[in-house]
Amino acid sequence: MINSNIDLEYDSLEKKYHAYAAQNNLRSWTKSTSSNALKHEQYHFNISEFHARKLNNFIKNHPKLSSDKYYEKLYELRNELYEMQDEYDDDSDHSLIDDQQSLWEYRIDSLLSEYSSENRITIDPFSYGSVFFPSDPTLSVFLENQAAYRAYVLGKYGLKLQLSSFM
Repeated sequence: MINSNIDLEYDSLEKKYHAYAAQNNLRSWTKSTSSNALKHEQYHFNISEFHARKLNNFIKNHPKLSSDKYYEKLYELRNELYEMQDEYDDDSDHSLIDDQQSLWEYRIDSLLSEYSSENRITIDPFSYGSVFFPSDPTLSVFLENQAAYRAYVLGKYGLKLQLSSFM
């Protein structure tokens, strides 16, 4: 089990607030070191990271609010965080339901990318087809039966996500 949360601190040099995801080591523990259990707990932390990014985005878009307003938003997002953590455990039965675990991993990765500086939209320069990949796909070019095609592929979450273009 991981105990993670979001915290808010004031940087007196930059004169602004900053949110971050934090793990409480005294309240986190393990009985199992299986890769599935560890990955499940990592995604609990990723949910906290998503909410920290969401709070940082709020601060960025509202730079002149009072500290009370920032802490009000912090408490609101903490409640949202706790609800999402419970929903994640309930839906995946603490990682025991594989397809639900995979679905949540995709969902959480997608939410994290919302507040990332990286553009996760892949655009094929020949067909102008575009697709969202939560992490970098690989590009393969094939020639088959006198037809050429390109494929951007991501094998993750127990799925194969693909954008194909025929040339």
